[in-house]
Order: sequence, then structure tokens, then C-alpha cells
Amino acid sequence: MQFDGKTLIGEYPTGRLFEFDGRTVRPSPLTPPDFSDGIPNASESQTLAVHCGNLFVGYWPHAALYRYDGSHWKEPITFFPSRTETFPHTKEAEAAGQIFNFLGQRVSSLISHEGSLYAITSNKGDWNASIDIPIPEADLYGMTYKIDIDGCE
Repeated sequence: MQFDGKTLIGEYPTGRLFEFDGRTVRPSPLTPPDFSDGIPNASESQTLAVHCGNLFVGYWPHAALYRYDGSHWKEPITFFPSRTETFPHTKEAEAAGQIFNFLGQRVSSLISHEGSLYAITSNKGDWNASIDIPIPEADLYGMTYKIDIDGCE
């Protein structure tokens, strides 16, 4: 993603952002504070978007969306209610015969359209109709959220 004259790249397992200058990849000072220490914490910066001059970064495994307004990082938006577990719904995933982080929640897409930013969430896995996991449908299948910023047209 291009932002402020820099090419940014998301990363796993620390969630840090990196800058690429055409030859070298190095840690970016634009990394949200929760991920700037570079210590692996099983987070992935999966989606990047620029909308209304703001940089947005979407994360896995808790579908957190961070916004940088050009000078400060804002409190993240979280699209799922629970951030208490390292990976959400671990017990439910394993009971259904899936890998423990199958229901890790991600911001899988960010789309700027007609003055709004749309954030699409999903879980990590894919499954067929025979998998029955007793959790809310939004956690299973994800949702689309419309985000508006005051003064953004």
C-alpha cells in the first residue's frame, strides 16, 4: 500500500508494518503502537487501505481495525465482541474437528467507495455445510461494515 510516499507491507507474526524502498524492507515507524515492539504475538496486519487521507490497517486474529490520521493512531475498532482469547472460539473450532485457530477473525478486505470505507470481516477457515459450530453467524461468516468519517466526501 502506498501512504505518505512510502510503500507499506503488513506482516505476521508481530503485526508490524514494514516499508519497502525498492531494494530494502525495514520496520516502519508507521506501525500501530500495539505492534511496534516487534515481539511475535500471533497478529497479522492483513489489509491496508487509504481512505480520506487516513491509513487503515486490519488485523487477524481479532478483526481489529486501526486508523492513522497522519499524526496519531486512533483507538482501534473491533468488529467482534471478544478479545480475551489469543484465538477466538478455540474450543468450538476443535470440537468441530477444525484447527485451533480456524475461527480467527480478520478484516479480510477494505474498500473505499463513494465517501465511505467498507470493512469486510471473515474467519480464517473455510468449511462445507456439514460443519456445525454453535456460535453467532457473524463470527462464522463475517459481515460488511460501512465506516464514515466526518468531513469525508
